[in-house]
Formats: sequence, C-alpha cells, structure tokens
Amino acid sequence: MTEWKEPYDSPEGISVPKAGFDVQHSADHTIDRPHGFHKDYIFICFHTSITIYDPHTDAIRSLDPGACIFYSPGVRQWYRAAKEHYRHSWFHAIGHSVPKTADRYRISLDRVVYPHSTADITRAIHRMALELNRQPSFWKESIQIAFEECLMKLARGLSEKPFPRKNSEPYKRLLNIREELRSGSETTSVTEMARKACLSRTRFSVLYREFFGISPMQDILDTKIERAAWLLSQGQLSVKQVCAEIGYDDPAYFSRLFKKRIGVAPSRYRYS
Repeated sequence: MTEWKEPYDSPEGISVPKAGFDVQHSADHTIDRPHGFHKDYIFICFHTSITIYDPHTDAIRSLDPGACIFYSPGVRQWYRAAKEHYRHSWFHAIGHSVPKTADRYRISLDRVVYPHSTADITRAIHRMALELNRQPSFWKESIQIAFEECLMKLARGLSEKPFPRKNSEPYKRLLNIREELRSGSETTSVTEMARKACLSRTRFSVLYREFFGISPMQDILDTKIERAAWLLSQGQLSVKQVCAEIGYDDPAYFSRLFKKRIGVAPSRYRYS
C-alpha cells in the first residue's frame, strides 16, 4: 500500500485520495464495514478468489478471480479470502460527480461484475497509485486520465463479451489453473499450464484467451511483474533478489520488462 501527500481533485469535483495496486492480505484478514467507508466510493478488482457479501443479492457468495465491484458510500462492505490469501487492486473516489461518471460509462454501483479482462483496469489503478505517491509534474492530469481510463476499460470489458458459463468443464479447469498462477504458484510456462489442463498448447492458448481475454503468456508475464512490484514495495529485497524470486536470471532483462510494464525502473520503484 502506498502513502501520498495530498489527494487529487478533478475539474468535475472528484477526489481520488488513495489507491492500492496488487495488495495482498492473509487468509485471516477480513474487511467488515457495515456502513461503508465514510463518503468514499471504493472500486475493487479482485485478482484471486474471494468470499464476499453481495449487496445486490443480500447474500454471501464466492467470486472467481477477475471480479470487480464499485461500492457507493453507506453500503455494507464485507469480504475475506476464499483460500490461503487474497490479492486486489483498488482506489477510493469522493465527490457528487462519481455516480454521474459511473452512469456515463453504464457502470452499476454495488454490483459484482466480470469484465472480459482486467489487465488494462489494473494498469490504470497502478498508474493512479504511482502518481499519488510520487506527484511528479502533471500528476493531477495523469490521475484524471487514469481514473477515466479505468472506468472506460471496465465498461469496454463488460460490453465486448459475456463472462463464460461457469458450468463449462474446460472453463472450470482453466480457471483453477489460472488461480494457481495468480496466487503465486511456481508455474513458469504455457506448456506446463497446458499439460495440467490435459490440452495441447495451441488449444489451451485459444481457450485461455477466449475465457479470460488475455493470452496465457501475457498473463504469466503480468503476474510475475505484479508480484515483483509488490515485493519491491515492501523494501526488504534488493532488485537482484526480487529478480531471482520471480524466476529470472538476468537482472538487466528483468529491469527492461519491469520498466516497460510499470513505467519506471525497479530500482526507482523500490525507493518510491
């Protein structure tokens, strides 16, 4: 989780006071806010399975990785890990224009949704967190763009293709494999993932993109870099150690990948 100096206030009167990218919590960590969080609208994208109170259905339910929800103030928030831990990216927004902006993108508040892909959504959230933390030149303009981009990418992800049927056996099999990957397993290759699914590499890749809106190779890379960003943010490991931790032997190659994905070098990110 990052610290910031001051919130961002958009021309529309929307303030973004905080954001978190790929934040991990243990299995015993439970969020329980019976009346929401002050005046904040809170957007969350879950990277792992989660057990949650669904305000729309008024029931406790289990969500698959990739679920998103945009809470409005005063609405109960309760969720915890479905397994050993959970990971999520999120941001807070305050202002009377927040629901108008969500409505403009046809995003329903307080409803669980499954966009076809969350990669672009979490990139936008990550940019918000970085800009809030560092506040370089034109950081307010960057936050404004990232905020709008996050909602636009969510809206696009919801309109492009419906979420696949959960009773499909291939989908369940690939979902389990993807959750292993996103939860920090040692999976390092598409071939290994295809073997676990008992599919050819080609067929596995086709189904994976169809189900999750991203290629398995790109998902592996995104997961590694997100994991590296989280490890670097803790400040306990060097860049070389983080490089080895996520399975790369060449720190220079890792640094190029990290900067391309995150926007800054890992050495700079570690000390932000």
